[in-house]
Amino acid sequence: MRIIITGGTGLIGHRLSYWMVREQHEVIVLSRNSQAKRMPPNVQGARWDGYSSFGWGHLIDENTVIINLAGESLTGWRWTKRHKQRVMGSRIDTTEAVGEAIARAQHQPALLIQASAVGYYGSRGDDILSESSPAGEGFLADVCEEWEEIAQQIAVQTAILRIGVVLSRDGGFLKPMRTAARMFTRQFGDGSQWLSWVHIDDAVHAISHLIRQKKSQGVYNLTAPNPATNADFMKALSNTMGAARLIGVPTWALNLMLGEQSAVLLDSQRAMPNRLLEAGYRFKYPTLDIALDHLLGRHYEGRGRRNS
Repeated sequence: MRIIITGGTGLIGHRLSYWMVREQHEVIVLSRNSQAKRMPPNVQGARWDGYSSFGWGHLIDENTVIINLAGESLTGWRWTKRHKQRVMGSRIDTTEAVGEAIARAQHQPALLIQASAVGYYGSRGDDILSESSPAGEGFLADVCEEWEEIAQQIAVQTAILRIGVVLSRDGGFLKPMRTAARMFTRQFGDGSQWLSWVHIDDAVHAISHLIRQKKSQGVYNLTAPNPATNADFMKALSNTMGAARLIGVPTWALNLMLGEQSAVLLDSQRAMPNRLLEAGYRFKYPTLDIALDHLLGRHYEGRGRRNS
């Protein structure tokens, strides 16, 4: 099949591109720089500004899967009004452009896979969240809800992925958490907030599984089946790294340092991948200990950093 990926140079998209090539698919990454250095081998690049619906619709045929992962990073910048507008706009504008490109194409794609996030649920305490759970409150919930509404308006078979925190040694959430563990951090806030996480390999393999299923449609929580509290996550991470756990970072300090962005660490989402499991996907890294050991523990050290 032909796989067209937006956001293909990001954390998930880059690994997904490698995997799709390995599975003998033709892979095209839409990027502002079609000659991007981060483009994996045997992956084609097509120039796209991220906002226009023109210039790539001719690539779509009935054997095409479009995977829309594009969106401004939530981290790295304080959530000023301007940055929040970029976060929202980059997701909404890109998804609208994808929909317009599909509408203009001579052929309909076989499937659109649209990224969203577990932020859709807001902060929900100990509630166990399935794909049918309602949207929550807050900036991230508002972004995800509008993002999904636009994707659902596209007249094509669509699978929406509410993605949890992706664990990868190549970047993302795990990098600052490793730094925190080295600084003897015990937990953030009171540590009771739930973290819905997924190993990068399971994120990629689950997407591949949904493509092979042919009938994939609707919402899927792309999270491991065993979410962890923040305290348990930091404990598992510290144990894997051999670091002590001495200091808790109180909520007020996070709010002072990060402002509204502290929601990334303090919001509680206990999401379960019910529909992925029903679709027959089996997680390679279902528990946090197994995932962290593969990424950072003895297994990782044995492979050597050249393969990381």
